[in-house]
Amino acid sequence: MLGLVAVPIWLHLRRRRRALPVHFSLFALLAQSQKQMQARSWLRHWLLLVLRVLVLVAFVFAVAGPYDEGGGQGASLLSGQTLYLVDDSLSMPLGQVQAEVSRHLETLSPGEEVLWLWGSEAESWSSALGTGGRESLLQALASWPSGRGYVDMPMALERSCHGIRGAGGARGQVVVVTDFRQGSWFSERDWVACAGVRLAWLEVAVVPWNVSIQEVAQDGGGLWVTLEQSGATGVEEVVARVEVGGDVVFEAVLPLVAGRGRHRLEGVRLEEGAAYTVRLLVKDGLAADDTWHAFAAGGESVRVLVVNGDSRNVPLLDEAFFLERALRYVQPGRRGFTVRVRSVEGIGASDLAESDVVVLANVGAVGALWVESLKRYVSQGGSLLMTMGERTQAEAFQRTWGDLLPRRLRGVRELAQASDEGRALRAGRVSRLDWEHPVLRDFLSEGGEMLQRALVYRYMQVETDARAGGVILALADGAPLLVEAAYGAGRVMLLTTSVDRDWTDLPLRKAYLPLMHSVLRYLAGRRAEISDQAVVGVPFRLGVLEGAGAVEVRRVGRWAWERAWAGEGEGDVEVVVDEAGIYEVSEVVRGERRMFLDARFAANVDRRESEWRRVDGLVAPEPGAGDGDSAALWAVATRRGWWPWLLLLVVLALLGETVVACRRRWGG
Repeated sequence: MLGLVAVPIWLHLRRRRRALPVHFSLFALLAQSQKQMQARSWLRHWLLLVLRVLVLVAFVFAVAGPYDEGGGQGASLLSGQTLYLVDDSLSMPLGQVQAEVSRHLETLSPGEEVLWLWGSEAESWSSALGTGGRESLLQALASWPSGRGYVDMPMALERSCHGIRGAGGARGQVVVVTDFRQGSWFSERDWVACAGVRLAWLEVAVVPWNVSIQEVAQDGGGLWVTLEQSGATGVEEVVARVEVGGDVVFEAVLPLVAGRGRHRLEGVRLEEGAAYTVRLLVKDGLAADDTWHAFAAGGESVRVLVVNGDSRNVPLLDEAFFLERALRYVQPGRRGFTVRVRSVEGIGASDLAESDVVVLANVGAVGALWVESLKRYVSQGGSLLMTMGERTQAEAFQRTWGDLLPRRLRGVRELAQASDEGRALRAGRVSRLDWEHPVLRDFLSEGGEMLQRALVYRYMQVETDARAGGVILALADGAPLLVEAAYGAGRVMLLTTSVDRDWTDLPLRKAYLPLMHSVLRYLAGRRAEISDQAVVGVPFRLGVLEGAGAVEVRRVGRWAWERAWAGEGEGDVEVVVDEAGIYEVSEVVRGERRMFLDARFAANVDRRESEWRRVDGLVAPEPGAGDGDSAALWAVATRRGWWPWLLLLVVLALLGETVVACRRRWGG
């Protein structure tokens, strides 16, 4: 293709204008000036030729895709160096790791330099690389890292090899210290990055089988415990205990099968809010997953009275259909709901007294006596949720309920019809949320954005200058969707859209169930129940510390408190605990600790480490493996292309050619 370079040269020279000698006596005086102009013209001609040739050459090279063997950031592993990549996951036993590494160090030559790296820190391996020789490695193993959990060893090995290859030095040896458990390794792996790196495997022996508690759920009559036996079959049964405050309150023998099995602990009675531990009495590969820490949900459910203002024979059209179905589901570890659905005419004298929360679902006209009874119920400490619909006419509803409403009603606004094809474009969406409110606490974790995907077709507009009422949810235009206000000793919430699918598609969204549960539990005063589960070694956010000063997190031991973490709290506080157990959070004011009502949580180890099957097929590449397909793949993966720079050169050359050609044409 480089032969094409001759084409612009030939065209340039052929099209070059040649001056014909014509002698005029009158122009004899201009001869000197003509020579100067010819010199400048000659320079422009050759500059134009060079630019045109450069454009073509750069374009040819750009199409060819030139590259060099890319480098990377890292520390090269030179000849005479050995890097120990230590699997520091939860399954690795400290004693065996120290023994195996000590024996392997004796096989190295006296002049061999020793480096080491924890698998959990491989992502930032250049800065985390340990140096200092053999004694420093043994000292590092003696101070085994705390807060260990799940470690992705394939990723750790790839990052290490990538850093070594990228720095240009792969002549030393990498010794991978691991137990080959499935929890940290995948059965199949493409070791592209490790092609050409000398790998050696140092296996740490562990107990070949493991039993773990995968989940504990509570219902009214006891506990459901999910066990998993992994690896070789160890025993056929195991003793399970339930402990509260270190005392055994229940004990049972559970049968074991290969894989998972769910067992019922019938008759376990736990006081509401009590911290408890389920413990297996077994000697297996991993002791940390033989316990499960949690809090007991209350024995009694939240009593909800739903007043159905638009009862239908067709269930899907009934106002209370979606709400009733959502409240039938019991979230593991949380109190359930006892739901009674009544029409306005069917409400009895005892219904209010036997309810924790009353829901008025699209209720229209009601009698004055019943209105007074409901106001008295709320003012004495009851809770009320009002939802809108076709039967809630703004003026009539305002006259009926008066000061019980959190905001004055203005009238219905329609954004779209539920049957419209373009409803998604015209409907309103939740965009303003009071994340500090307890109702939205469940939406702070991953997946919380699902609430903002719901569409609102109609809503009841409310006044903004009424008595104080907190806005929990609002649409994009600022219109309140969920507001609350105190009424006497009780609390009232107003949902300005419907609780069924007439005015919104919220009942069809995943956010509907947790939102309804959270609203009704909040109104029922159940904020103190705790179901949050932290994972050891993973950041955990405490969302109940707004305005706190110095915050202290302590682990509850059998006989005493153990200080786990302390820091300044401003709004939400993120903590990382390094041990499983029950934790309580307090605020320190002038040296005194003040407990937060809701700030307790249970921490358990990452159950991914419980997978105990041995991984086979991890083969160390030969020292000369860099000549094979893997090395070729690695070279492709680390190439640095030159074509962007060549294209830039083409553009600059074209601009230069244009400037020179224009100056020639205009006689500049």
